Amino acid sequence: MNAISGLRPRRLLEVVSQRVAEEPAVILTGPRTVGKSTLPAGLSREFGRPPFDLDQPETRAAAAADPGFFVSGPDPVLIDEFQHVPELLDAIKAELNLDTRPGRFILTGSTRYTVLPQAAQSLTGRAHVVNVLPLSQGELDGHRERFIDQLWQDPETDPASGSPRVQPGRIREPDPGRRLPDDPAEANFAGALLLVR
Repeated sequence: MNAISGLRPRRLLEVVSQRVAEEPAVILTGPRTVGKSTLPAGLSREFGRPPFDLDQPETRAAAAADPGFFVSGPDPVLIDEFQHVPELLDAIKAELNLDTRPGRFILTGSTRYTVLPQAAQSLTGRAHVVNVLPLSQGELDGHRERFIDQLWQDPETDPASGSPRVQPGRIREPDPGRRLPDDPAEANFAGALLLVR
């Protein structure tokens, strides 16, 4: 079994940086342990300011005591686990009513943004929601996937194998080089998928 150790570079960091350059607020949501809190750490290095971690009781208390002041800091305001203080969303809305420049807020949360009743109305049309998924196989293996790029470059060739695409009505024999992972964690929530090694 191959254990996963250390942090893996996320392709999503580039995507989030692009969204921050275009949108006033970016919200990262997804299941626990997929790296939502790690992304703001990378962004904090990029923007030179630390994220506010609302998992910390003292930070959460400060945010709840004065949400307007809490979100009025220099751009971007990075808030991890925003769902702990949903009143922040109204304060962010008030800020964005005055100034909709891109890159004002980056929020992360383990709760789906759309299931928070307050969120459903507060930032509609003002925030770009990014669903953070588990590490891709390329991120686990330490290389960048080029599947879509290859597909656009040569639509007649199967990007995964490099061979001509299967013609309709023909069934390709299974590739003996494919196998199930030894450990479901290695497949990153995709234990049923066949992985190329």
